[in-house]
Amino acid sequence: MHHGDAIKAGRAFFGGRLQYVGPDSVTVTLDRLSSEKQSSRSLFGFTHVADIAFDRPRPLEDFESQATMLFRVLSLMRGRWVGLLGPWLYVDHTLQTI
Repeated sequence: MHHGDAIKAGRAFFGGRLQYVGPDSVTVTLDRLSSEKQSSRSLFGFTHVADIAFDRPRPLEDFESQATMLFRVLSLMRGRWVGLLGPWLYVDHTLQTI
């Protein structure tokens, strides 16, 4: 899904936020950090922030398979290998003890 209008940067257009909702109850949200062109002299550049969220607790292997797929897709989009930083795992609700 694409939310909002496309952002123009030079002669190219890109989506500000892209979101994938998978059949295995995973949602992957991808946000571009900036529309500014990055310096080609820089070895590393931070380009996107990705959020991989499941609707219920899942084993780490499920997260790793989604991260691997994201790595491959972003590498194909950029035409070269990308690096992923993370994961940072968090819980967005309070846990209750029984």
